[in-house]
Order: sequence, then C-alpha cells, then structure tokens
Amino acid sequence: MSVEALVEEIMRLAREEAERILAEAEKKAEQIISEARRKAEQIPAKKLAEIEKRLAERERVALAEARIEGRRLLLKVKSELTEKAFALAEEKLRKFVESGGPEYEEILFKLAVEALMGLGGSEYVIAVNERDRALIEKLLPRIQRVVEKMKGSRVSIRVSEEPAKVMGGVIAYTGDMRQYYNNSVDARLLKFKSEGRGRILDILFGGVR
Repeated sequence: MSVEALVEEIMRLAREEAERILAEAEKKAEQIISEARRKAEQIPAKKLAEIEKRLAERERVALAEARIEGRRLLLKVKSELTEKAFALAEEKLRKFVESGGPEYEEILFKLAVEALMGLGGSEYVIAVNERDRALIEKLLPRIQRVVEKMKGSRVSIRVSEEPAKVMGGVIAYTGDMRQYYNNSVDARLLKFKSEGRGRILDILFGGVR
C-alpha cells in the first residue's frame, strides 16, 4: 500500500488550504499598503518626500510581516495535514488488516518470511495477534518451506501461545528468545512515520513552501 494511495484523497484540500493562506497574507499586506498610500495623499505636498520615505519603509515592514505570518500559518497547516494523513493511513491500514482477506494473507506471509530471514539460528517462534492466529497457522507450512529453501537448511517454526499486542503482522523470535525481529504492522507504520514525513509533505504540498 503506497503512501500516495493512502493520502491521495486529501491532497487537493491540502494544496487549496496552502494557497488560500498565502493569498490571504498577500491581501493583508496590500490592504496595509493601500491604506498608507491613501493617507499619504491627504498630506500637503511639502511633506510628500518624507511621507514617501516612511511609506516605503512601512511597505517593506508590512510585506515582511505578512510573509512571516503566512509562513507561520502554512507550517501549522502542513503539520496538521501531515498528522491527518498519518491518521488516515493508520485507519485505512487497520481496516485492511482486520479484513483478513487474501491480500492481507499474502502480506502476512511475506512479513513472516522477512522476519525469520532476519534472524540467525534454526529454531523460531512467531507471535501474532489473536485474530491472525488461525491465518498464520494455515500459512506455517508454506512459510517453513520458503524459509528452508532460502536458508538452505532445515528449520523449526512454531506459533507462540501468547498473542502479540499488535494491529497485524508478526514478531519473530529465535528459539531461545534472545533475538527478535519486529515485523508487525505497528512497527512498520512507526518507521514510516519517522522516515516518510518529508515524502508526505512533498505529496501534499508539492512546490508550495
């Protein structure tokens, strides 16, 4: 499940919000400048040079303040929408794993194989949540065949009696429980959150900075 697919439905809203904030900041700056010019026109000509100088300075300050405020608001929106994207991704992922359909079954198989290949030794324990227990037991013979072929040796794999407190996926241990490989959906989502924030921002905002 790609990041793009998970956040696609809020991309348009995010871009529109970013553009609206920048437009409002520019409009605010223009209003300040317009008002200053209107007042300057009512002052006698002999003070015009002085007023123009002050106006130019005020214009620069107003534009700078508007840009700062616009960026502050944009950063706030970016943060809020990024968190919304993560929440949406997590909700979609939860529904996906809870469905227990053929696609999730294949993913569970791959997660188990990857976890076992990441461990040394030849005896292993796989822990899954209570919902996935029947599914992993069904997949166990296939998992064992693939792992043995990839490792080039016989292995022993059993399913833990103690359910893992995870959304989905597996946590694999060596037989002596000294090594483990957390390949749960929860762990992968956490990794995505720490590594994928920049990608989310690029997807949501494109070139808007």
